[in-house]
Amino acid sequence: MKKLHKRYPGVEALRNVTFTLEAPEMVVLLGPNGSGKTTLVRSLAGILSPSEGEIQVFCHDPRALPPSLKEKWGFVFQEKPGLYEELSVGEHLKLFGGYYQNPKDPAELTRELGLEQIMGKRTGELSVGQRKRLELALALLPNPCLLVLDEPTSALDIEMKAEIWRLLKAQKDDTAILITTHDAEEVEVLAERVLVLKEGVLVFDGSKEEFLQIGGSVRASYNRILEKAA
Repeated sequence: MKKLHKRYPGVEALRNVTFTLEAPEMVVLLGPNGSGKTTLVRSLAGILSPSEGEIQVFCHDPRALPPSLKEKWGFVFQEKPGLYEELSVGEHLKLFGGYYQNPKDPAELTRELGLEQIMGKRTGELSVGQRKRLELALALLPNPCLLVLDEPTSALDIEMKAEIWRLLKAQKDDTAILITTHDAEEVEVLAERVLVLKEGVLVFDGSKEEFLQIGGSVRASYNRILEKAA
């Protein structure tokens, strides 16, 4: 992502944002509500077109990836997740697994994400936490080289959060992972690198160690970075 701007009528959601992701890497993106986090991840996914600047995924415009490369990424979004309300959990895994040449074992994902008891349940009947687990399973199905997750563990209990953190850390060995979160513990457990957005501007990009040195804790460092950027 190089010198990215995204403008809407009357507002510039992203301003001159530049950063790279390389596997294996676990990057956590922080920022207040309205800072542009969701706009950034949806731009990276090719859902939104840049107003100015450049995005490349696997050396291609994400809006025009060849089919062979589309298998190499996975996404979980806060808004409009691509689920079919009338299909069951099991039907989703079968349908999406058919899109890929070498998908992960759906039974393994089902077990790891605690979906065994709801395989026959329609998506429209799932709780928020159950939907999130299904969305993550679908994102992991293609064995992605790039995984972008917009608040993947919000509304989950601590046991399921810990299981998802374990899965993500295991996946990280050959994957570039970008996670947006408001959870300080998620930064402590997962982050190798931290990005901070404020009002559409990338105001920090550094290692977790560099980030924590600023304030001594996730919250203190985050607040000091935002204050300094005021």
